[in-house]
Amino acid sequence: HLVATMCDLGGTWEENLALLQDFHARYGHCEVPSGYQVPMDDLDAGAVAGARLARWVQAQRVHKRRGQLPQERQARLAGLDFIYDPWRVRWEFMFRQLAAYRRACGDVDPAFELHFFQPGVDYEPLERPEGLDGRDGIQLPVLLRPPEGLGRWLFRQRQQHTAGRLAEDLCRRLEGLGVEWESSSEIQWNRSFALMERFKETYGHCSPPTSVPRAEVFLEELGGGFTAEELVGLHYWVRYQRSAFRKRQGLVSINQAQKIAELRQDRLEKLEAIDFDFAPRRGGSTNASSSQQPQEAKPCRRRGAEEEEHQEVGENDEAQQQQHGRQ
Repeated sequence: HLVATMCDLGGTWEENLALLQDFHARYGHCEVPSGYQVPMDDLDAGAVAGARLARWVQAQRVHKRRGQLPQERQARLAGLDFIYDPWRVRWEFMFRQLAAYRRACGDVDPAFELHFFQPGVDYEPLERPEGLDGRDGIQLPVLLRPPEGLGRWLFRQRQQHTAGRLAEDLCRRLEGLGVEWESSSEIQWNRSFALMERFKETYGHCSPPTSVPRAEVFLEELGGGFTAEELVGLHYWVRYQRSAFRKRQGLVSINQAQKIAELRQDRLEKLEAIDFDFAPRRGGSTNASSSQQPQEAKPCRRRGAEEEEHQEVGENDEAQQQQHGRQ
């Protein structure tokens, strides 16, 4: 158990506090790593004392959480700026980073490994004790670890929310920033599906125009409330769903299969529910009033999303399609 008795921890409360005071004087904080060695002539004794101190620090946090830490002891630890919930401190830092990102970029969809530091919320690294690098089995306290990528952190918040382990107040604060609990790729797929559903209801088929000029002609003749860019983006999304369907049936090469995500059963069922055309006829007229069968054409250049799930995989124009597909 994390909370040990004083006998288990070794030393009295006063003796451990004295060790923590020495640690704080050296490093300016109380985040004692498991591999810390108390400076002693006897190195083995120093290692034992350091491990004991790390456990003792954790025990004070648990005692405080359970209401078992006397006020007098809390006051003495407060003199060392003792942090009872370092995970919450790190969470607050990452939340401020996300808020800064939203102010600067207008959304809450940061890249997985983005380290986004803004004035006023810069990361202040705590000093790490000497002798920890290169040693096995060292568990660094969270506040001694470098901050993770902002998108990775947000991904973990979604995981914890799905598992019911994210506190309600934290959920509300993230929702207040505009965070949606579905993953970015899931959100984007659902948005594209909704666009496809509207396109099918409007025009009666599932083959949007293949380029901006064709889309402009298409819209001029038929209208419908779309933009040319939306329709071209939808064209590449449609092509990707068809490629994923062919992979599901084992009809693509090994090289192509490595670049295409699986078409999940729930998504297949949604597409089938709108009578999505997985295998359109090749060729056909490109006139706006015709059936608009897709033909090979150079894609327009626009910003593509980063999500891997929606990468375009055409053989002849693969490099350009990577800018369009994963949406």
